[in-house]
Parts: sequence; structure tokens; C-alpha cells
Amino acid sequence: MIGLHQVKYKPISEIMTNTTETGFYDYDSYVFDLKPQELTIIFGRNGEGKSTVASQIIAHHINAKKKAYLFSGELGNNKIQEWLYRQIIGGENDCYRSVSTKYGYVDELKPQIVDMIKRWHQDRLFVFDTKAEVKKNTTLLFEDMKKAKVKGCDLFVIDNMMSAQMVSASSEYADQSNFVQMCHDFAVIHDVHVILIAHPNKHQDELDAEATEGNLTKLDISGSNNIPNKADNIIAVERIWHHENHDSYDLILTSLKDRFKGERKVFKYLFSHKSLRFYNNSTPQHVNYDWRREGNQTTAPY
Repeated sequence: MIGLHQVKYKPISEIMTNTTETGFYDYDSYVFDLKPQELTIIFGRNGEGKSTVASQIIAHHINAKKKAYLFSGELGNNKIQEWLYRQIIGGENDCYRSVSTKYGYVDELKPQIVDMIKRWHQDRLFVFDTKAEVKKNTTLLFEDMKKAKVKGCDLFVIDNMMSAQMVSASSEYADQSNFVQMCHDFAVIHDVHVILIAHPNKHQDELDAEATEGNLTKLDISGSNNIPNKADNIIAVERIWHHENHDSYDLILTSLKDRFKGERKVFKYLFSHKSLRFYNNSTPQHVNYDWRREGNQTTAPY
């Protein structure tokens, strides 16, 4: 036990010197960035953009010469590369070559482009070894995250909660709540930021082209109702389907919780099928990451 007067006060100006930008600049300016020792939950329906938002955050983070760690229970590491690298390239045509398959010609990344991107993010981006049996032992994941922290990672993305934890049929909600608490404890103890991706726990109607706000609330996060209490930030991601007016928006991103403002705030984005990025007037579609300059070296990292 200590007296509160013994705790060093940290002004906002000091906290802001070590934050993590998401690259979604209107959201960043609203919550004052993602902060160390905090847990953010991003959730939404299957296929509506959760992993795309997360990988866009990772790309922005490593472009800032910071280090990130990613666990994906839904995508293998080769699929992570394919999606993330295409996001990093941003649809630049000279990065692709046309190859023949039994279903016709398709565009694939040129080998020299892949080499440049790998050199660019070498020692900045780490992923869980998918050969390890993390589903049988959650401890393996946190041991791996500790190793990544030693290498300098300050952003940890876990995609998603259900595939990263041990769940027993008799104590599913308790296991989920405990796992979220472990994620929050890891962020606090190691002075990092953790992003946890989750699914809704019940059906909500998909948004139509007339929607101006999302349907999801923080109580819709899959699992125990105690989970939202453990998060510092909660973000709901919802796509607009069957959209006729493409000059409007394709995604509603809702800040349902944050420690500074504490108010619900809606942000709207378009989606580019070419760059695989969400964007709006504050968050540009065409971001030139440094992979061409920094990756133009003579030695491959593998």
C-alpha cells in the first residue's frame, strides 16, 4: 500500500510523447492516440473490416519506425503477408506482374517488391509461429509476446480472442473474461498497447445504404458482459453493404469507449479495392510508406 501522493503525476503532454497513432487521423485526434498500458478492443461481424483496420494500423506503426507483434488465429502467415503487403503497396501498378493460372491471368506481387518490403519491415514486425499449438496453451502466446517486447515491440495485436485462448465448455465466459484481463495486465506490466479483436455475441441487422450510425454497442462484444469494463478503448467496425452512392462511405467506425472523452463518436470511411485501405478526408487513401527507399538494399533478410 502506498499513498496516492507518492505516485508521480503524468501530465497529458508527457503521455503524448509515447503514444501509438492508428493512422486513422480523425480517430487519433479524438482519443489522443492509443496509449501505453492500455487495451483496445476492436469488434465487428465476420468480413466487415476488423482485420483490415488492424493491418492498416500495423502498417502505419512500422512505417513510423516502431515495432509491432501480430497473432492471427484466422489467417496463416502467408495470407497475412499477401493482404498486408498489398495494403503497404497501396495499389501501385508497377509492383505487380500478370501470371497465368488455370482460371486465367491474375496479378501477383513481383518477387523483387516482396524482397524490398521484407527488408523494410525486418526487425519491426513479428508474428506468432503458426506451428505452435497456441490453442492448447494460452501461456505460449504470452511467452511469445514477452519475447517480442524484449525485441522492442510496443504494439501487440491479437486477432482474435476466441482463437487465442483456452476455452472450456463449463467456464467459457470466465475464461474469456480472464483472457481479456491477461491482455490488459500485459499492457500495464510491459508498458505497451494491446489491441484485441473480437466478434459480436448476438446477431444485429447489417447496415444498409441509408445508415448514419452503427448498430453495435459495447455490450454486443462476444463473451462475458464484464469484458467491456476491462478495455480502455472500444471500437465497433461495421460495413455498409449494397452501397449505390460510392461517394458517401463504406464503413462506420464507432468509438464506443475511451478513457479521455468517454463519448460515443462516429467516423466514416470509404474502402479502396485497389489499395485495400479505408480512407476519408482526414485519412488519405494514397500513403507513400518508406518501403521503396528503405528496402532498396543489397542484402535480403532471409
